[in-house]
Amino acid sequence: MICITKACYWKAGISSLENIFSDGLFSWEVLMFLFHKKSMIYSPCNGTFKPLSEVKDEVFSKELMGKGFAVIPDTGDIHSPVDGKVTMVFPTKHAIGITDKNKIEYILHIGIDTVQLKGAGFEVCVQEGDSVKAGDLLVNCDLAMLKQAGYQTDVLVIITNHKDVRIKQADNLKVKEEIAYCENI
Repeated sequence: MICITKACYWKAGISSLENIFSDGLFSWEVLMFLFHKKSMIYSPCNGTFKPLSEVKDEVFSKELMGKGFAVIPDTGDIHSPVDGKVTMVFPTKHAIGITDKNKIEYILHIGIDTVQLKGAGFEVCVQEGDSVKAGDLLVNCDLAMLKQAGYQTDVLVIITNHKDVRIKQADNLKVKEEIAYCENI
């Protein structure tokens, strides 16, 4: 793109990049369109949207780990909320880390305090290093077992290294339904 830009202002007889904007060849809006990147985030499961502020764990509700959202799942099939690479599978199987092509890091966290189950009720379908697409199955979770043991089943999507996150308010969600995005990457 820089070569094209230089060619444009060279051909037009413009002496500097600054003059491209003042001479009307490009606008800041066009430049932002060309270089603006977004990371799309999708619902990891069928269920009901829940703002992070309503999650019954202050580490998440106060956004100490990052911004995000929760879904109260209808089924135990938990899917990838983004295209990316699995960077971590917690030994207790209740959380998975994913990094996308824009180097945004996500934690998919299943349930509240479910680390105490030491993996019981979770069947992980991926391993560290796997490439995943949004909607790929990551975990089968026995929601009935979690509920019977007294755990909340909220599925949280946390963005750990980016603050410019836009989250849409929604009610009922379907797997791979667009729910949020990171911008200004």
